[in-house]
Amino acid sequence: MISFFEIQKRICAKFSFDITDMTDTQSLVTLDLIKSYINMAQEYVYRLKMPWMEKEGKIVLKASYDTGTITATKGSKTITGSETAFVRAMEGQKIVITDGTDGAVVYRLKSFVSATTFTLDCEYIHTGGAGLSYVIYYDVYTLPEDFKTLEIMKDVDVLTTYMDDDNYLLSSSVTTGVPTEMKFLGPREKAYYETGTVAVTKGATTVTGTDTAFDSAMVGRDIQIGTYGKLYEITAVASTTSLTIGKGFGGDTVSGAKFKIDPPGLQQVRFHSTPSVAKIIPYIYWPKSISLQDDEDISPIPNDFVLVLGGIWLWYKNEDSQLTASAKSDFDNAIAQMSITKLSLEQLDNAPIFS
Repeated sequence: MISFFEIQKRICAKFSFDITDMTDTQSLVTLDLIKSYINMAQEYVYRLKMPWMEKEGKIVLKASYDTGTITATKGSKTITGSETAFVRAMEGQKIVITDGTDGAVVYRLKSFVSATTFTLDCEYIHTGGAGLSYVIYYDVYTLPEDFKTLEIMKDVDVLTTYMDDDNYLLSSSVTTGVPTEMKFLGPREKAYYETGTVAVTKGATTVTGTDTAFDSAMVGRDIQIGTYGKLYEITAVASTTSLTIGKGFGGDTVSGAKFKIDPPGLQQVRFHSTPSVAKIIPYIYWPKSISLQDDEDISPIPNDFVLVLGGIWLWYKNEDSQLTASAKSDFDNAIAQMSITKLSLEQLDNAPIFS
């Protein structure tokens, strides 16, 4: 498997460019064009949905939480805990409160404030009071960055609408087994965490925060830094102001940069009935193409030359060259060699459109 840089280098060589000399403004524009062709070629391949593209994933369901008691006040969005240990990961999850007058009532947690304070997504409309028992259920989960479509999730049906009251947004229905139904919620609307700023050096894996509150629950999540669009997996959190990413930062060195952990746009799902115990739910999905950005990025495509040939074809195509057809044929043949099934002509003719 060759790196993104090596793919660029080979395409540049095809057209008599020395990538190490491409430092002036015009050359950098040309290099950016070549990078875009490589990513367009990768996107083209991913639209073909070859068998090797299927990926396995898993959702780790969390157990419910009910330590301590809470105070809820009618007309207020704030709930206050006694002997509680609320965490940020509870944002967006379901809370069932045993109201002394109205019985079990269901709300959604919106914003984490502290280990003893949370805000609801709407005002508390029931009687309320102090010393109320409650249970927080984790029924909403975020899918991987490259998730596109679900192939199968064992023993779980995908809902397209609310079938009955048990599947309603604020249903109190709970299960100790594997939930039997799931609903796609669309992309998350806000980042998991984005308070403070960060500094990171190009090529480094240590991210240093200012006015941040990093914690161990962020390990395994993705962080986007500054205006650099790539997501990096958080592999360790050393302190509230220091975390480690899984590979060297590919953007320019930044300081005082904004960041987003699990940024908006990642797909979310909600389970029904609400899970109450820890379980692992495996699934198989079709991934989408994730753009190559850093020079050391490796494409998941298992043929080293497919993206080289794809980049060459798109160069010729944009130049309206007489060599476009033969370059396309070389690209298609390389794609076909990767598949255990014969590609249809309709698939191969589905070329990208230039704007």
